Amino acid sequence: MANTPIKLNDGNTIPWLGFGTGTALYHKDATDMVAAAIKAGFTHLDGAQAYDNEDSLGAGIIASGKPRSELFVTTKLYTLDAGTTVRESLQGSLKTLKLDYVDLFLIHAPRMFKEPGQLKSIWKQFEEVKKEGLAKSIGVSNFQIKDLEIGTKHVHREVQGCGYCPQVYPCLVHCRIWSVDNATYEPGKCPVTSF
Repeated sequence: MANTPIKLNDGNTIPWLGFGTGTALYHKDATDMVAAAIKAGFTHLDGAQAYDNEDSLGAGIIASGKPRSELFVTTKLYTLDAGTTVRESLQGSLKTLKLDYVDLFLIHAPRMFKEPGQLKSIWKQFEEVKKEGLAKSIGVSNFQIKDLEIGTKHVHREVQGCGYCPQVYPCLVHCRIWSVDNATYEPGKCPVTSF
């Protein structure tokens, strides 16, 4: 499978096609599916704390026998318990995944961080885990224009839908201006619309 990498604005690269462990594998053992996806040629594996299957994502990676250096692993911060730092949360994910680092770490959804200034504070912690090497690249998921305007420089944004969706397109334009790379999940759920 050809999976040409795309260069991110921080200089790292991401495979253009990824295998996600949400939706159909949500709260399920993903071990066999992840190993099969890797065997089929997928190198980008997309997981999240909220999917409740990071353990089997890690087990699938191990079962595949593929060297870690040949894979691109994404996970996402869902929320933080009181008193927990982003670093502690990511370290928990890394332990569960049985990995030393992730290639991409995303804030899963802005709605989980509603207190004034909270997203900006979370983002500063994201920058720290990147500096430490726990995440090679950082970004956001499910953010709209108002969410992106928190004064941070994002590397990557993931959103449901596709570039042809009227509700997604304006944000894609802003991201292009801000040099933020975009990815979509579940693009088949979006009807093709002319506008």
